[in-house]
Amino acid sequence: MTSKIEKNLDRPKRVPMHEARQVLNVDDLPDGKVGRWVIDSKNRCQVFEKAGWEYVTERGLTVGSPKVDGTKAAGNTVCKAGNSDGQMLYLMCIDQKFYNEDQLTKQNKVDKVEKELYESTQKTGHYGSLDLGRT
Repeated sequence: MTSKIEKNLDRPKRVPMHEARQVLNVDDLPDGKVGRWVIDSKNRCQVFEKAGWEYVTERGLTVGSPKVDGTKAAGNTVCKAGNSDGQMLYLMCIDQKFYNEDQLTKQNKVDKVEKELYESTQKTGHYGSLDLGRT
């Protein structure tokens, strides 16, 4: 028989040590936003800000596994310890529209390089100027 105290406790389910924890997963990002963790190193956060990314505040967000992930907050910005050097990871987000535009731009650059490599291969039989003795 369980006591009233045990019934009323809203304890999180215990996660055994051998199970994987998704400590960087974030639930409840605002609709239409894409999020990512940015390490506070060499002004990376400022670069992201200039590109349109915003800091995510902790309004109702659930980060990682409860009681296990060591989430820390500076003010109301969602952040957590990033590495053993004391650098922090900050949760940032951007509108899905801008994210898609950025991804398309990156993919277009990759497609251009791949096309140039393919065309070079068709002409010479090898990539770039390195001749491996093939004729």
